Amino acid sequence: MITFTIKGVPRPQARPRLCQRRSPAGHPWDKKRGFLSRYGRRVTKVYSPKTDWFQYVYSGALQSRPKTPLKGPLYLQIIFRMYNPKQLKKGTIWHTKRPDLDNIEKAVMDACTKAKLWHDDSQVCQKYTEKRYGDDMGITVYIIEKEQEDVDVEIRGRIGDILND
Repeated sequence: MITFTIKGVPRPQARPRLCQRRSPAGHPWDKKRGFLSRYGRRVTKVYSPKTDWFQYVYSGALQSRPKTPLKGPLYLQIIFRMYNPKQLKKGTIWHTKRPDLDNIEKAVMDACTKAKLWHDDSQVCQKYTEKRYGDDMGITVYIIEKEQEDVDVEIRGRIGDILND
């Protein structure tokens, strides 16, 4: 089992950007395809911006990295603790505002992939994620290697429970 905690304000993963570069002097312009390179291809640039939050999670994942990346099916649990405003009603624990849960979750999974905790985030076959208010902002990540037999038994048990209801 791998566990790590990062303090800070969870931020969503920035989406990849695509832009056309300005054509250097002398490069032709095509009405349908924009600026063209010397070889007649469109001049574009793709970049994926990374936030400071991504770097914090990446460094935390690096510190808890095993000698070899995890193999096989994985269980991932992420608990996000967000800023707790003073005017919050008593008893409210769930954070229902932005950022979206899937976007901040993606930042954590991408950082774990880059840190080589696993080969690919497609190995995560089961996950539990929550976004709640807390006094100490940050995240806690738990990663557990699951045996294939455990996954099969769990799935069959859940299907049986659904059919019996």
